[in-house]
Amino acid sequence: MIIGAGEMGYHLARRLSYEKRNVAVIDRDPERVSFIQSNLDVKVICGRGSSPTVLEEAGIRAAAILVAVTDSDEVNLVACAVAGTLNRFMTRVARLRADDFSKNPQILDKEHLAVDLVINPENEAVKKLIEVLQVPIACDILGFSDGRIKLLGIQLPPESPLVGSSLIELGERFRDQRVLVAAIFRGPEVIIPKGSDVLRARDTVYLMAEKESVPGVIELCGGKGEPLRRVMIWGGTSAGFNTAKKLETLGIPQIRLVESDPARCEEIASELDHTMVLRADSVDEDFLLSEGISDMDAFLAMTGNEEHNALIALLAKTMGARRVAALTSKMEYHRLAYAIGVDVVVNPRLAGASRILQYIRRGKVLSVTMLPGEGVEAIEFEAMATSELVGKPVRKMRFPSGAILGAVERGEGFFIPHGDTVIEPGDRVIAFARRESIPAMEKLLTVKLEFF
Repeated sequence: MIIGAGEMGYHLARRLSYEKRNVAVIDRDPERVSFIQSNLDVKVICGRGSSPTVLEEAGIRAAAILVAVTDSDEVNLVACAVAGTLNRFMTRVARLRADDFSKNPQILDKEHLAVDLVINPENEAVKKLIEVLQVPIACDILGFSDGRIKLLGIQLPPESPLVGSSLIELGERFRDQRVLVAAIFRGPEVIIPKGSDVLRARDTVYLMAEKESVPGVIELCGGKGEPLRRVMIWGGTSAGFNTAKKLETLGIPQIRLVESDPARCEEIASELDHTMVLRADSVDEDFLLSEGISDMDAFLAMTGNEEHNALIALLAKTMGARRVAALTSKMEYHRLAYAIGVDVVVNPRLAGASRILQYIRRGKVLSVTMLPGEGVEAIEFEAMATSELVGKPVRKMRFPSGAILGAVERGEGFFIPHGDTVIEPGDRVIAFARRESIPAMEKLLTVKLEFF
C-alpha cells in the first residue's frame, strides 16, 4: 500500500504494477488519482492516507508493507501509526525530511511509532553526489558489502581508451583489478553484457571493482585524479545547502552558493562557515563569467526548477566548468540530462525508491539499487542453503535471461564468478537484472520447492 502519489509513489507503484504485484495507492488529489487510474493497473483510493476508514477501504488488513511518501512528514507518521493499529504485522516505511527525527531515533522505535524504515531521499542523493564528485569521470557510484565493493558508472567520451574494446579484451586489460562490466546504457537501450559486446563512445558503462582498485580503474578509463578545489552551487534548496555543508567538512577551499531569495541567503550564510553566499536574481553568461565559471572544478544546479537545472548546468559546461551536475526528481529527465551533456544527475526519488525495494524483494536481500531509468536493478543478497543458487556450478543454473552475477564475497575474499563457480551458503552475492527478469531472480533467491 502506497500513500502519496507524487513522483516517488507513482514510480514505485508503476514498478510494482509491472511486476504484477497487488498494489493499492491512496492520494487526496482527484486529478492525480484519475491519472494513476488511467495509467496503472493498481487499486486507487481518493482520500486521506491517515484516515482509518480510507485505509480499511484500501485493504490495509491484508497489506504486507505500507509506504507513506507524501510531502508531509506529519501525514506520513500518522498514517504509519494508524495503519499499525489495524495491521500490526506489516512493515511500515515513512519518508521524513526533517532532521529532528534522525536526531531522536527513539521516537520511531518499536516502543513508540514503530516505523521500520525511515527514508530521506534528499540526504541520500546528496551523499551520493559528494562521493561521485570525488571520483574523476564517474557519473554514478554505488556501494556494496559495506563499501568494500564499488560500482562505477562512467560515460565513455570518444577519446576514452575503452571505446572499441570488446568485453573479452577488457577482461585482459583489467586482469589485475578484478573488474566486471555489469551493465551498459546505450541511448534508450539497457544491455546486460556478454563477452562479445563492444563498447562505443557515449555508452554509460557500469564497472564493478574493489574499493582499492577504483583509482586504477579510473586511470585505465582515461580519468585523471585532479582534486576538487572550486565548486559553485546554484540554488539554496535544502539539497543545495546540505551539499555545501558536506563540502565544507571535506575541506574544499572555495565554495560559492548562489540564491535569489535575500532571506534565504541570510539564513544559509549564518549556518555555513566558509561558503561564499551570493544573491542573484538570475544566472546568465555575464554572471557566470564574473564569478570565474571556467575555473570551477564542479558546477551543481540544485534549484527547485528541474528544467532550469539541466539547462544552466549545460551552460556552465559550455563555459568551461570541468564537471556539472543537475538535480531532478523526475525519472524521465534522468537519462535526458545525460544525453544533453550533464555529467552527473542527482535524483532523490531514485535513491528513496531503491531503499524501499529492499523490503519488497523476496529472499535474504541486503540492498537494492535501481540504476538510472529504472531498467536495471542491482540486488545484494545472502545466499541461503535452500535456494536454487547454492551447491552447483553457475553454468548449470537456470539463470534468467537479462540477469548476471556480478560479484561474490566469501569471508574476507571477493571474486568475480565464472562458469565453474559454486555459490556456498552464506556467500554475499551481487546480481544485476533487467526489470523483466526480477520475478525469475526472486525465485532463485528463495527456498527450493523440495525443501518443503
